[in-house]
Parts: sequence; structure tokens; C-alpha cells
Amino acid sequence: MSIARQYPIAVAEFGGLSCGMTCGVVAAAIAALPGWADASLVIALCTAGMMAGSVLVGILADAFGRVRTMTIGAGAIVLSSAFVLYGSWGSLLSGRFLQGAGVGVLFAVVPMYLSEGLSEDRRKGGVALFQLFSLIGTICGALVGLLLTAGLRGGPWLWRILLAAPAVVALLFGAGTLIGLTPIDRGRTERTKWGLHVFKELLSKENRRSFVVAVAVAALVSALAAGPIRNLAVRMVQDIGLKGLGSNGVDVAIQSVALIATLV
Repeated sequence: MSIARQYPIAVAEFGGLSCGMTCGVVAAAIAALPGWADASLVIALCTAGMMAGSVLVGILADAFGRVRTMTIGAGAIVLSSAFVLYGSWGSLLSGRFLQGAGVGVLFAVVPMYLSEGLSEDRRKGGVALFQLFSLIGTICGALVGLLLTAGLRGGPWLWRILLAAPAVVALLFGAGTLIGLTPIDRGRTERTKWGLHVFKELLSKENRRSFVVAVAVAALVSALAAGPIRNLAVRMVQDIGLKGLGSNGVDVAIQSVALIATLV
């Protein structure tokens, strides 16, 4: 396959890395938050942002197209770093909501772009690769948290740097979407017919078992990578006195289990 055809796929998959990185640094950042910050609210605002982004993605994709919607999602993550670095309680909450909105948009629009842009024989592999890159990004984010925690030793800027770090990857991804990606322009009727075709294909007798297994694995991976199991495990480790490097090490281990589940 030529580089010209591989480039859009590589850029889109890099969006998974950006999403994963944003989720991966959270545990280390939460552990480093100052006493005046409510960790539960910081986590909840990001989740609310992801829900908002996933709801708005259809409107954005219809209005601006798949490629520009990916740019908007990456831009939201980059912009959120400015709010986080400012350091006030209000800017932290605003930044986390914006961060979550960017991730919610990317988690929805990148698979959409891949599934509509790839041929039928490469479509499943492309979307699965996005999931894999998301988990790799999550592990990278956890490792960044581990290294920065060890390097900065709990300094006053640690939590700000950790929460702003994903902006670097998002900036590279956003730049990639502006260079060389071919917009996919499907009419509303064509998109509806295509969506129904894919849904019927997934529920067909020969694909039904694979579809159920895929959903079950995805649910397990989501719970381990960014859900309550991960946050609960890290909090439990912190409660028994293993803060900082100890809790971050547990976080890295959980992400590794999620990666193995995806590979299997």
C-alpha cells in the first residue's frame, strides 16, 4: 500500500493514542492534587465532558465533516491545557470538562472516519487498531505519570503538568488532521443506509458470536482502562499508605492487563 493511502489511517489511529494519553495520566494527577481540590468532582467533570462530546459529535460531523471534527476534538484537548495550567479551581474544572469533551468527540468520530473510509476487508482491523492505540496511549499516560511523579517529587506544579501533558500528543494529532487527510463526504441518506447495513451485518448469524465477544471484551477493557475499577484500585492503594509511586505503579499494572485483554 502506498504512503499516500497509509497516511490518513496512521493519523486517525494516532487519535487513539491521544485519547488514551488523556485518560492515562488521570490517576497520577489525582494523587497529586492539592487539598482544596475535590478529586471526585475533577473525575466527574471529565466524564460529563465525554458524554457531552459523544452527544455533539453527530452534529459536528454533519456540519464540518469527519476530518475537521477530529481537528475540533484535538483542539479541545489542547485548549484544556491552558485552563489546567492556570491553576484555579474554576479553571481546573473547566479544563477537565473540555478535556473530556475532546476525548468524547475523538472516541466517536475517529472510528466513524475509519469505518467509512476503509474498504470492507480492512474496516474491522482499522477500528480494532484504534482501540489498541487507545490502550497503548493509556499505558503511556500512566508511565508519564509514574516518571513525572518520581522526577518532580510532588512539587506544586506536578498535577498541572500531568493534566496538561496530553495536549502535546493532541497537538501533533490535530496538526496531522490538517495536513493531507481526505475529507469523507457522505450524504445523510447514504450514511443512514450504510449504518443500517453495518448493523445488520454485525447481527447476522455468522457474525453474532464474534459481535457478543467483542462487546464483552470492550466492556472489560473500558472498565479497566478508564472506569471505576481503575479509580477504585488506585484509591484503595492510596488509602493503605502507598501513595505517589506506589499507586502509579498499580495504575500501570491495570493498564497492562487491559492491553493484554485487547490483544487476546
